[in-house]
Amino acid sequence: SAENARRLIDDILQLARHQEPVAQHPLNVEPLLREILSTLQPTFPERIHLTLSCASPLPSVQIDPSQFQRAIVNLLLNARDAIEGEGTIAIEAAAHDLNTAVDGLERTLFPGRYLAITITDSGAGISPEIMERVFEPFFTTKAAGQGSGIGLSSAYGIIVRAGGFMRLTSEPGKGSEFQIFLPVPPSAMA
Repeated sequence: SAENARRLIDDILQLARHQEPVAQHPLNVEPLLREILSTLQPTFPERIHLTLSCASPLPSVQIDPSQFQRAIVNLLLNARDAIEGEGTIAIEAAAHDLNTAVDGLERTLFPGRYLAITITDSGAGISPEIMERVFEPFFTTKAAGQGSGIGLSSAYGIIVRAGGFMRLTSEPGKGSEFQIFLPVPPSAMA
């Protein structure tokens, strides 16, 4: 509970201050993703199965490790809350070469090499009118006292400040898919 409260306060302060990017370091995300899953799995209901698939080798990206962890945890907690009954949350990570520009919420993803991380859940899905608002600070569909509306906006902000891009696809009754694209610096390209 204390850790959740600390994380919530940090997220609120980050949104309120419009913080500048923190120091970014070359990061191999695979060990961190494995650590996140091993930490979260015991806290998730047994009816929810977490899986991780990483293509080998994964390129390094420039991002603060604690910020990256916060973004992924927020997305996984959101996915967990979307699942009623038995379900799955799958994380896939792989290098992705983008040949054409892709427009997103407020950003354009330009051609280049990216680390693509996809988080897919078998939850309730999101209606189109709500999808337009999910990254807004303090927007939540949860009952009063059960959600802050900070998690997805915080995750989005972390990825954007690292020079990345996030997109969401979803359909009511068919789950959701969050895709993260983080640019691979030229020094990390093989």
